[in-house]
Amino acid sequence: NVPVGRCVDALDLARECATKQGRDSAPTDCQKVFFKDADAKNICEIVEEPERTPQCAFLIPDKTEKPTLDPKPGASGDGKNGSMPDAGTE
Repeated sequence: NVPVGRCVDALDLARECATKQGRDSAPTDCQKVFFKDADAKNICEIVEEPERTPQCAFLIPDKTEKPTLDPKPGASGDGKNGSMPDAGTE
């Protein structure tokens, strides 16, 4: 999957940069193009929270999305909606 691969690449670059240049390095000091739109003060924030980069933003669920599984009317999940006979009766 392309978004996952780009996120993994961003995380690998951030980890490598933190190791080589130090935890407090600015993301753009490490990779100007890849991290130019990152919402982080230092590279360590990206390692800890990769969703701060555009490449990994998909890790934050869209709060406007609605659940895809809507229960059917009358289906309470308690087994009392009449769709199944009680155990031992037919």
